[in-house]
Parts: sequence; C-alpha cells; structure tokens
Amino acid sequence: MKKQQLVSVICDLTVYNEQIAVNLSEISRYLTDNYYASELIVIANGLGDNCYSQLKKQLNEFLSIRLIRLNSRVNTDTAITAGLDNAIGDYVVLFDPCHDPVKVIGDVVAENTKLNGFVIGVSVTSRESFLNRAANYIGKDIPTNATKLRCLSRHTINMLLKSGGYHHNVLFRLHKLGLNHSTFNYAPISTQEIKLDSFKYLIRNVVFGDPKLIRRTYQLGAIFAILCSAIITVMSGFSDSLLYILFCFLFISVGGITELLLRLIDHLSEKDRYIVTEELSTALATDNKRLNVVDE
Repeated sequence: MKKQQLVSVICDLTVYNEQIAVNLSEISRYLTDNYYASELIVIANGLGDNCYSQLKKQLNEFLSIRLIRLNSRVNTDTAITAGLDNAIGDYVVLFDPCHDPVKVIGDVVAENTKLNGFVIGVSVTSRESFLNRAANYIGKDIPTNATKLRCLSRHTINMLLKSGGYHHNVLFRLHKLGLNHSTFNYAPISTQEIKLDSFKYLIRNVVFGDPKLIRRTYQLGAIFAILCSAIITVMSGFSDSLLYILFCFLFISVGGITELLLRLIDHLSEKDRYIVTEELSTALATDNKRLNVVDE
C-alpha cells in the first residue's frame, strides 16, 4: 500500500557509471511504487560533460527525477544544502547510491514520522571511528559507526537552514538543534570509502569547522611551553626563563587572534556557496489518491 508522505531523496553524485545508473533506476522505481508523491533530486557535483550527458538521458526513462547541475565541484555540505534548498518533500532523505540499500528509504521515513525530527543512519558493520572520536573530542556528539544517511523532517530542514552559516557542517550541526532524533541500524551495500574525500571531510568539519579544537590546541601548546620553560629554568638558570615566558604569552595571543579571524571568516561567508548552471526535471510522480493535509 502506498504511503501519503511526500518524500524527497537527495543524491550527491561526484562520479557517474553504469552501477550508479542502475541504482538511480531502483530508487526512482521504489519511490513510485511506495509513495503517492515523491521526487529524486540528483546533484551533479562536478561531473564532466560526458558523464552529465549520460545522466541527462536517464531523465526520459523515469518519473520524478530532478537533475541539478552545479558550476563546479563543491564539498559535501554545500551539495547537501543545494539539495535541501530545492527539496519540496515532507521528509527528505540524504542518500548515497554507492553505499546505501534502497529499502532503507522507507524505513527511515517511517521512523521519522514518529519523531518529526531526524534519523541518523548507523552501520552495523565495523567502520573506522577516528572521525567520531575527533568529533566527540570537540563536543560534536555523533553516534559510533554513523554514516551519511539521514532523514530530515520539514521542520528540521527549516531550522537547519536558518541556523548559523547554513552551508557549514550540515551533518554535525543537526545535533545542535535540540530536536528529536534517533538512530537506524542497517547494513550498507558497501563500506569502502574514498580515503582522500574522508580525510578532507575530517579536516574541514572537525579540525577547521569549530574553534573549540583550535582553542584547545593552543591551550595545550601553552601548557607544554610553560612546562618546558620551567625545566629549562632549572637547568639553565633564570636568565633564559623570561624568553620562554614571553613565548608562552605570544603563543596564546596568536591562538586567540586566529580564533577571532576564523569566526569573522565564518560570519562573512554566510552566503550561497554554489551556482546552479542547469536544472532539469521530469513529471512529479503523483497519484490522484494522495490526500492533502486539509483532507485528512
């Protein structure tokens, strides 16, 4: 039996091949078979002309596919924001066609209808948890083995896009909204990730995404500098201690200025970080039996 929710599924594509084409077909078919109204939003994130041309041909084969081409490749958070800005669904699923099984779409949407918040996908297989440990170290509490699978209600999306630099740290910032959330355990079809992209995501969102880590770094450096100063004072006498004490204050000052500059940069960069060069769509997959809210 088809469900009443209007569901949007966002896929961020940085590569395109035959397997991804098959996966997109399965997603489109699943949405059409299980929901009265749905849409599949495909973000062409830095795809070459050949790959993009092949992707455009697929629009004629299925209902309810919206293709959004960005002018250049952007980071994951900005691509997600581009999808959220254009999504019209009551519930929006952030989906990775290379790693997530299609059937989890219905599961996370069903889970979120009970919460009206967001659902976090968690892999049942062992994954590298360095990202989780680093995030927890600076106060970004995310579940162990969390993936990029998310299901967001319309209320969550509205709050997320209004909060802070809305294209920054999207997956991490969800936890700061204070909304209802839960985890959904599932087995990804593939646990293999591009290590370089994972490292870039770690650097951008954990190391440079929050001033807390920078603050703790220079505080730790100051403590070590003071300890070194004390040791050298005992060994070399009082004459060298003044130089190291001044170095400690200089280190702290530079750290404070760095944090201030980072906050100013974040504030000034609160604007659109993507440009849509082309947007194509097919007919929205709708069914006459779908009820409006006022009819329920």
